[in-house]
Amino acid sequence: MQQRRSPKTTVAGFVAAICLVLLSLTALQIWTDRRDALRAGRADTENLVRSISQQASDTLRTVDVTLLGVVERLEHDGMGPAQIDRLHRLMIDRIAQFPAIANFAIFDEHGDWVTTVVPNQSADRNNSDREYFRHHLDHDDRNLYIGAPIVGRASRIWNIPVTRRFNHSDGSFAGIVIGAIDMNYFLKFYDSFEIGQQGAIGLTRDDGILMTRRPFLESNIGRSLANGPLFHEHLPQAPAGAMESISPLDGITRLVSYRRVDNFPLVVVAALAKEEVLKAWRQDAWSQSTIVGFLVLAIAIVGARLASQIGRREQAERATAAIAEDYRLLAENSPNMVVRVGPDGIRRYVNEELEARVEARTQELSRLNQTLTEREAALRESTELLRATFDAAPFAIAVVALDHSVLSWNRTAEQMFGYAAEEMIGRQILDISPPEEKAETLERMTRVMKGEHLTDIERRRPRRDGTQIDVSLAMAPVFDAERRVRAVIYVVEDVTHKRGVEAQLRQAQKMEAIGNLTGGMAHDFNNLLGIVIGNLDILRSLRPGDADVEELGGEALDAALRGADLTRRLLAFARRQPLQPQHVDINALVSGIIALLGRVLGEDIEISLDLSGRRCLVKVDPAQLESALTNLANNARDAMPRGGRLIICTDLRHLDADYAAEHPDVKAGDYAMIEVSDTGSGIPASAMAHIFEPFFTTKERDRGSGLGLSMVFGFMKQSGGHINVYSEEGVGTTFRLYLPCVAEPAEAEEAARMQPIVPGQEETILVVEDNPALRKVVVRQLTALGYRIVEAGTGAEALAALEAGSVDLVFTDVILPGGMNGFQLAETIMARFPAIKIVLTSGFPEVKLEPALVLTNLRLLSKPYRKEDLARVLREVLTE
Repeated sequence: MQQRRSPKTTVAGFVAAICLVLLSLTALQIWTDRRDALRAGRADTENLVRSISQQASDTLRTVDVTLLGVVERLEHDGMGPAQIDRLHRLMIDRIAQFPAIANFAIFDEHGDWVTTVVPNQSADRNNSDREYFRHHLDHDDRNLYIGAPIVGRASRIWNIPVTRRFNHSDGSFAGIVIGAIDMNYFLKFYDSFEIGQQGAIGLTRDDGILMTRRPFLESNIGRSLANGPLFHEHLPQAPAGAMESISPLDGITRLVSYRRVDNFPLVVVAALAKEEVLKAWRQDAWSQSTIVGFLVLAIAIVGARLASQIGRREQAERATAAIAEDYRLLAENSPNMVVRVGPDGIRRYVNEELEARVEARTQELSRLNQTLTEREAALRESTELLRATFDAAPFAIAVVALDHSVLSWNRTAEQMFGYAAEEMIGRQILDISPPEEKAETLERMTRVMKGEHLTDIERRRPRRDGTQIDVSLAMAPVFDAERRVRAVIYVVEDVTHKRGVEAQLRQAQKMEAIGNLTGGMAHDFNNLLGIVIGNLDILRSLRPGDADVEELGGEALDAALRGADLTRRLLAFARRQPLQPQHVDINALVSGIIALLGRVLGEDIEISLDLSGRRCLVKVDPAQLESALTNLANNARDAMPRGGRLIICTDLRHLDADYAAEHPDVKAGDYAMIEVSDTGSGIPASAMAHIFEPFFTTKERDRGSGLGLSMVFGFMKQSGGHINVYSEEGVGTTFRLYLPCVAEPAEAEEAARMQPIVPGQEETILVVEDNPALRKVVVRQLTALGYRIVEAGTGAEALAALEAGSVDLVFTDVILPGGMNGFQLAETIMARFPAIKIVLTSGFPEVKLEPALVLTNLRLLSKPYRKEDLARVLREVLTE
């Protein structure tokens, strides 16, 4: 006969199964999050190596083109004085066009220099002892060679020599041509990427020699890493890949991605510290483990109490049954028992001994019945407590019988799927599964009925109202005392919000990576544009009456200024464009720009204005905000080719913590909102994820640069704001710009007064600029303005010039070679020559935010600049 299953055992098994499923699901989730964090870290390093490899390839290709041209002319025309002079000018032009090059030089077969671009105090020294020179002596080939990093003998600057051999007409060795790449060019580019405090970016030769690395440490440069796992195990297997390794340089465990540079014997490595990659995951894992641990503990305590009460009830029932049995046996088998039945029908025992025993048994039975009643009340209380705990679980939990009918359905399941427990209990679980997945659901049920645990099943599921949610599903069997499966527990987590946040995070990381890349290009772009704009200004001033010069020079200047504007837009997207924030009343600004928008949009588009009745005060750059609104209006016009309506509204909005949780870039608080809506064609759903990316456009070719919305995006982020967009095809688009409100009242802020351009009064200005071509342009401009000029290319040269003579003002670039940047030079000058005025300039506008600039109150003139801008700033500083 089959033994009856104990209720106590069933309850204990049920509670244990719930706890086990919760713990298993939590452990799996933590493990999955850890895996995703590591995957994201590896994806970041892979993106880094692609960008860095492309930069290295482009740089070397530019240098090599010049080297090949020089080698070809040397072998064809020889090394006569006229030929060397032509090549010397060619190399000067190349350096002016490409600031990454520190020097070009030609050496003969003995290692003696023939010509060099940069004046070299040690030019008479022989270079035959250099590693790259010995290589070409020993290898009779014409291939490009990248030498080990060296420190320039005169400049004391680290550079990477790139060389090619040239031969005499008989094929014998005639010498080498060298292009020295300034190592700082690579390091500046690496600085544009966010790699954490312990991340690393490196460039090595394919034989393992370390060429450059960020973080930079001189003792590591030129060190061989050939015995490390990268060169010993991974590179021989694949030209690109990823690994996890302990750095031989500092002992830090990192996630590493590597890639061979196309067409050049170099390997790029990008690495993120594993500890930093997993930092956020550890915090989330600890929080999640703590919450689930408390929940499991509560369920276990309630379950233990319930099982104990059920056990005591079973014990009381067994005692009652034993008393009844004893009574029956006593009544039937006692030889002395005398029974009489009274008129009331009640049986009474005449035997006194028996009567006493029966009385005692009756009292005991009464006490046991009382205890049983109390136990039943406690059991009901524990059952309710277990039900409350079951309903309070953060996951949807359903217990399903072997015939697929629902036995239990908790409150979270009601909220998640929209079905009440009364509707679901007794109903087939397959009724709420998508029809196309019923076969798969049955297969999973079969596996669980065999004792298997299933976890990490991610699916989309419909709710009762038809909306779709992303869920993570786990299934576990419920066993009886004989370890037979009696039911199946479903545990379901709604991961819709989590997946949305992950998608936003990936988008934010992608936008940040693009921003870092575009921002890092600003210095070189602005230097080149500075040379073009400066020379065009000088040319037009030299030939003021020449119609051809005015026409052609004017067109070229307009194009260069448009290029400068393009760079500013890229910097605005990268959030590195210096702003000039002021207290602005949004209502006043929007009212003032309506007339301009009317001219921009034309008569076919009606403009409606709805201003808030409350004062909307923010601190923002008004010119940039007007530009952002104009960009949105232009896009609206293009979306309404047959006319339509543009609605601009302002209001005050409070973005709460829930909104901030869904948008990681938002801080909860009060915001002034500008809403720009149109009745145009709308934005296709496929394009919504890309509209803020630079150069992405849905317009026809030659009708848009793709930088309008990216500029708006970057400006809003840099201003501490937030942009939101909603669009439906065929209905229209709404952009909402949120800017933080300021609490203090706006004070009248004077507009910057344009100072008249006053020529110099023969003051002496020290120009510190490491780019020879750009320095030449600045010197000509300042000379034409009536200043005396002293030149320097590094901080050390500038200090020597200050010691040698009297200087009124120092005009210095921020980014300088030689270990002393413009800020450090300015600090030294202020300490040693306090009377000398200082003006900084840079193609990296983010230095506007450098704390040193604020603390020292120095002026910054961002590249590229016009001659008029230069003259005005210098006069303002000299007359302060």
